[in-house]
Amino acid sequence: SEKKEILFYGGEPLSNFSVVEYCANVIHDYVQKGILPNETNLSMVTNGTFINDEVAKKLNDLGISFSISLDGATPAANSCRKYHNGMPGYSDIIRGLETAKKNGCDVGLSITLSQEALKDGDKIFELIDKYNLKSIGFNILLTDSNYSVPEEYFINVSKFLPEAFKIIKQKGIY
Repeated sequence: SEKKEILFYGGEPLSNFSVVEYCANVIHDYVQKGILPNETNLSMVTNGTFINDEVAKKLNDLGISFSISLDGATPAANSCRKYHNGMPGYSDIIRGLETAKKNGCDVGLSITLSQEALKDGDKIFELIDKYNLKSIGFNILLTDSNYSVPEEYFINVSKFLPEAFKIIKQKGIY
């Protein structure tokens, strides 16, 4: 049977939740009409700062699973995640994660493995356990002519990822 995955991401999809809600309803209508296959899954990558009880319940009702993006599991690792006014966003991201879990949402993490995140890699697994998460994705830093990282970063990532895979596999996480 055919299966479709539709992903909301880029910028912050929840900053215009009415558009996400509208699109999800159109997609569900297309499934009902047979335009899209019955196995059409909706997912999203969000920073989580817009998640409140109402949004969490609507995401659940719409069947949208989502991952919250973080740069590790500590405020220091997320020091680049700031609002336009320069205020840190980490506590609001965690609040969004807690609200999602409280409302029974299918939520995971999308972790960018910054150099700072790798220093406290064990804290990522503590976060997984604390919130009983069932999915996690790891993103490595990409370099180009404007941005580079020390060679040591890639060595540390190549050590972290196989160990992380073992741990998350034991936990039954995909």
